[in-house]
Amino acid sequence: MKERRRHPRLKEETTVDVTILSAPDSPALENRTFTCSTLDMSLHGMRLSLDQEVPVGGALELRLSSRNPTGTFWHIGRVQWLRRSERDKACHLVGLQFTQTPEATLVEWEKSLRAKLERAGNQV
Repeated sequence: MKERRRHPRLKEETTVDVTILSAPDSPALENRTFTCSTLDMSLHGMRLSLDQEVPVGGALELRLSSRNPTGTFWHIGRVQWLRRSERDKACHLVGLQFTQTPEATLVEWEKSLRAKLERAGNQV
């Protein structure tokens, strides 16, 4: 299968705080805040592991803190796809595309990803 991504993915598990801004067909989920884990990330999105189902098309606000390099990143993204984990049926895997990121955050996010990818031996 041909890779369709335009940006390299960094496999990294880290904690992210999520607030559900909108959830089509599930308005009871809106404004819920919880913590989950990232599985991988790129310049314009990430894959998350959640313990609850968030509908495709839902909008999520993310706050992610990084230790190396140090920084806090804020993004809003749209759920592009949702799947149950094959290993843990109670877990949902979510593909998220960033739709809104402040310019200053985007510049720092890109620098952070580049540094981590270079350390991992991936070309950027």
